[in-house]
Amino acid sequence: MFAVLYCRDDTSTLSSMPNQQASSLNEFQKRRLRVSCEHIDKLLSSVEDVLNQSASKSAFPKYQSGIPSAQRGTIEGYISRIRAQLLRILDGQDIAKGQPSISAVHAIHVALTFIEISAEELYPRYMRGYGDVPEAAEADLNGIVGKLLGLVSKFDHYVVAEMGDNRKAQLQNREIVDKEIALLETNSGAEASGEEK
Repeated sequence: MFAVLYCRDDTSTLSSMPNQQASSLNEFQKRRLRVSCEHIDKLLSSVEDVLNQSASKSAFPKYQSGIPSAQRGTIEGYISRIRAQLLRILDGQDIAKGQPSISAVHAIHVALTFIEISAEELYPRYMRGYGDVPEAAEADLNGIVGKLLGLVSKFDHYVVAEMGDNRKAQLQNREIVDKEIALLETNSGAEASGEEK
């Protein structure tokens, strides 16, 4: 009981102290505070993911929908308030929040690369690790992989070649992606013709 009262008094005292005195944490404590605030922000992003799942039209939804729009607005309001509080905490302790270091285009490109790898692992030569693959099923699997890779390659081509900031880089990326697509089409053709058994 005493500890709780003491913490409340200490917090209120800190909030009323001048900025210079309130930021008396050492370097390691400041780093810990920043990491904790960042972790809280990521957890809030997870809450947003739950809210946005119904709008995303996921093929494999994880959560049951059932949050009315009025409650959704309230939840989003709390998320915004908590995030604003996190920023005030960092400002009050003279802790820089840092700047984004990863390009959104690059992050999407990396995700699409992993999608391509997942699709390629459905080829018959890989699926044999789970048991014999009948000849008829080989054709089905080759078709499944070919369609997935075709869509993902076009998506990736758009992201890399059309959304980049630098025009010269766009042109270079376009050449690279065109070569990759040609290679994938060659591989897909070989798979479909039964060369990949």
